[in-house]
Order: sequence, then structure tokens, then C-alpha cells
Amino acid sequence: ALQALQKAPGATKLLFGITGSGKTNIYLKMALNAFKRQKSTILLVPEIALTGQLVRVFREVFGEKVVVIHSKQTEAERHRIFDSLLFSEGPRIVIGPRSALFAPFASTGLIVIDEEQEPSFRSETMPRYDSREAALFRGKEEGAHVLFGSATPSTDSYYRTGTGRYALVRLAG
Repeated sequence: ALQALQKAPGATKLLFGITGSGKTNIYLKMALNAFKRQKSTILLVPEIALTGQLVRVFREVFGEKVVVIHSKQTEAERHRIFDSLLFSEGPRIVIGPRSALFAPFASTGLIVIDEEQEPSFRSETMPRYDSREAALFRGKEEGAHVLFGSATPSTDSYYRTGTGRYALVRLAG
């Protein structure tokens, strides 16, 4: 599965696997490959409450290179985090909900949207946007892999695999 996902940089992939099938392990390996190329990774989750395990797994491998962004942080905290991203040396891993997509670094190699079918990836307040579409735009602009992961993909993403717009990679569970 990992080899199939790393083919065709810039192409969008849908990683379809049931809970416990190894999606997190795939995300981790792809982030490691991005790091080897001196590229950062953005990992979007539907809500900050779901980040605990992901943050632990990624910090075991990347240590302090992992940055968590979320709406419960104060403006001063977010300012400090964004400054650290802007002026840091080397690649980083940013984990958070849809706002993490706008983390200020230019060297993005991988954007992952975990549980891509979740409605929380669509902003209903101004400015309205779909994080998945914004991720596709940023990925194209920066030549990054874009990976949607889900045990229950959205109908539009699954449809796009049938039309060839996304590559479908299934994990055996």
C-alpha cells in the first residue's frame, strides 16, 4: 500500500481502510519520507479531541518537530506557534483540525486528511471553505502528496476514484 501511495507525487489518493487496518502507520511512513526530502507534513483531524493518539505516535518518531494547532489556543499561543513555524529550521509536522491547513511554511511534502468524510472539514462560517478542496489547492501549488484517509469515504471522494481523479488504495483489515 505504501508503494502505491508514494507513486505520482501531486496526485490525490484515497486510503480506504477499516479502523485498525494501519492508516496511522501509513501516515507516519509517508511523513518520514517527506522529512527525508526536507518537506513538512500537515495532518488534519476532524476534531482536536481525536489528536491525542496521533500526537503521541508522531512525537515518538519526530519529537519536538510535532506542532499541534487548534482553536482552544489563545491568540498569543497561536502567534508563538506560527512564528516558530515561520522561522524554524527544517521540516515540521503540524497536527490539528481544518485551520491547521493554513500553517505558515512553504516546504510542504504531504497533506493528510484523516476521516475525510467528516462534515467538520467544511467551514459554515465566513469565509466558507471545504478543507479538502483547500488541501488539493495547496498540494498542487507546493507539489505535495495529498492523502485522504477513511474507513467510510465520502461519496464524492469515492466517486472521484471511479473517474480517475483520485487513486484508490485499499488496506486489508
